[in-house]
Amino acid sequence: MAEAERSAISAGLLHVFHRAGFRRVARTNWLALAFKDPSHPSHHLQESNDPTSFDMDEASFDALPPGDRERRFPFHSAMVNMDTEGALAYIQANLASIHQKDDLNCTPLHVAAEIVCNNRGDTPISLLEQHMRGDRDFATALVRFCWTGHSDETCQTLMALKLAAGQQVPPPSDPSMPAWSVFKYDCSCGQCSSGWLSPRMHKRLYICADTAASLVRDALSFQEVVPRRPLPPGFVEYELPMGEFIPLDIRGGEVFQSYIKGYAEVFDAIASVLKKREKLTLQSILERTSSQYRESQYVGFYLSKGGLVEHALNAVIHNATGMNLIT
Repeated sequence: MAEAERSAISAGLLHVFHRAGFRRVARTNWLALAFKDPSHPSHHLQESNDPTSFDMDEASFDALPPGDRERRFPFHSAMVNMDTEGALAYIQANLASIHQKDDLNCTPLHVAAEIVCNNRGDTPISLLEQHMRGDRDFATALVRFCWTGHSDETCQTLMALKLAAGQQVPPPSDPSMPAWSVFKYDCSCGQCSSGWLSPRMHKRLYICADTAASLVRDALSFQEVVPRRPLPPGFVEYELPMGEFIPLDIRGGEVFQSYIKGYAEVFDAIASVLKKREKLTLQSILERTSSQYRESQYVGFYLSKGGLVEHALNAVIHNATGMNLIT
């Protein structure tokens, strides 16, 4: 097929899609129709104003002298030169520059998307989110590395891009925090406690903590306990639910029923903190055990024999992570 004939067919097909309401995604070869959002800006874009596809490999940036281009389109030049710091500084100083078009009818977002995604149809927002997920996955894969969330600059950039694209950004759960902090730990709903504990995981943790307390007590009730005598050898190792989270040097020695009852009360305290929607910390759990079991000696015995809140919390988190919660 001749090139002229192929171009005519492509133009005809493009016209059909344009008449149906489809518009180009950035400067890629992709067309999309926002049929679920009647107010989407693409519905107000005339067919004649829809940009053409843009091939970075074939496009020439020599239409303007280099100095003139950098002076007239500094944001575009930063995109082309992959100058992340320069682009970030410019967009923070002049947010409206996102919509500025150069002599090739490209906005900075179009240029950035084409350079990075190599014409795959990705948007700057999706590319940044992919980069953020990659950073998080890499950090959390390193067992000894404590991930402190995305950088403030990354969160601010994502916030600016979403606002420029007309996307709604949920407010943070803590009104005192800046709006961009909702992205610090990849929260997308605005309901995550401290920006990272989602309602779904919160429910999982509560169910696991409450269930663990009952299972530990039930297992203990089936034992013939002799006062002031340790439990039968192997009980904690092989019969006690959540027993594998008790350190080996403890569960391999003499374990008394008071220790196990204290272990169960720590699970109760974790469930109570979660039920009251309090911040889940070691301090809040210890405070709950003090107020909830003021007359009980079991928690004190548990802690005095090497037991830690972390042992029970580790069991709860481990089981909640692998829990299949449909509701």
